[in-house]
Amino acid sequence: MPPHLEAPPIPVALTLGHDEIKSIGRGRAGHPPLGPTPTRLDQMAEPALHYPLGDGTDPQSWAAFQHLTQHLKQV
Repeated sequence: MPPHLEAPPIPVALTLGHDEIKSIGRGRAGHPPLGPTPTRLDQMAEPALHYPLGDGTDPQSWAAFQHLTQHLKQV
């Protein structure tokens, strides 16, 4: 295959397991102020959370990813 340019990778989602949610705090992990709204992946008492960020084509997904990770890391 001849060389060709590839688009840079763009994040499509972030998923946190229950251990990460426990260390971050359920309230903080479940309610990011600037979106995206997470989806619970299980109906257990300690579910995982899945944050959709886009379809891999919008570079603004990087900004959403950075805002989300900054929110989740705040102490």
